[in-house]
Amino acid sequence: MIPLWKLKRELKRPMDQLRSVVLYPIDLVTKWHHDRNFHSAIKLTKGDQPAGQKFALLLIYQPKKLTRSTLLTCQHLVDNGYSVLVVSNTALPDDARAQLAPVTWQILERPNIGYDFGGYRDGLRVLREANVDMQALVVLNDSVWWPLCAGDTALERAETLGADVVGMILRPYGRARKRSSVRTPHLQSILWVRAQSTCL
Repeated sequence: MIPLWKLKRELKRPMDQLRSVVLYPIDLVTKWHHDRNFHSAIKLTKGDQPAGQKFALLLIYQPKKLTRSTLLTCQHLVDNGYSVLVVSNTALPDDARAQLAPVTWQILERPNIGYDFGGYRDGLRVLREANVDMQALVVLNDSVWWPLCAGDTALERAETLGADVVGMILRPYGRARKRSSVRTPHLQSILWVRAQSTCL
């Protein structure tokens, strides 16, 4: 017998797929409009940290209150030599900007178009337009608390691996999907590092 939760999930899937098809043209128009009016749709605030050669793009969505863990993450990145661009997928209150300023290079506030990947994309646009000399790039979001302890060496280890891209989590596929030899695991977008030159 099929568990009820599984049956509900499978019945919901076609509706989600149909909704995606119907909304796709609307999403395209929304994205086009956002790109066309990019500089009037965003708010860019300069932080206190200088632009170096290593950058971190930290995406957050915290509509109620800035979390302390976000500030700790920014401080950890700064301590490891990264210039932090915080991308907020919602407007920030003045006190949140004031808290972020000492541990950021810039703060980008944008409408939540495209969710995480839309925010990553806009953050990369800001970096490109700033014409920075970027030798390393960390992309992460506030889905996880990181680092969990002082002295975390994940960034240092990622930088020394010599790989094009290093991810924090390599997600395997579930038991049912293991049967397919053509499906491969993927790096989760929670945190990944591009530790080579010419990042953009």
